[in-house]
Amino acid sequence: MTKIFLAALCLSIGSAAFAQVVQLSPTGLSFGNQLMKASSTAKSVTLTNTDPGSTLTGIAIRASGDFSQTNTCGTTVAPLGKFTISVSFTPSVSGALSGVITIADNAISSPQLVNLSGTGVTALSHLEAEWSNRIDYFVDISPNA
Repeated sequence: MTKIFLAALCLSIGSAAFAQVVQLSPTGLSFGNQLMKASSTAKSVTLTNTDPGSTLTGIAIRASGDFSQTNTCGTTVAPLGKFTISVSFTPSVSGALSGVITIADNAISSPQLVNLSGTGVTALSHLEAEWSNRIDYFVDISPNA
């Protein structure tokens, strides 16, 4: 009995060594300034199952804070397969905000995280920032100058 148990234990440990390895690209997204209550243009993250022999299973994806996600994945990714996660930022308050995309699955590195950041701005602060960048272009051409 002991020999059989040890053989099963070795088999279990041996298979764990070949668990899926997941690659994320990029591992973080920055959205910069975004008007409050307006959705940003989506940015993409690609998840790749780099294991040539095992399917990635049990995939669950969640976004936190003022960030949302949609994706092209079901609950599995074939060996060497990939899928895209589209992330948007819709700030509910002004100021610096952060969040994370959490991807849970059967990979040894689970959960995988994508760090997110952005700044919520009001319409007035957005216009002030735009005009302050352009004010240097105004030149006084009055005859009394």
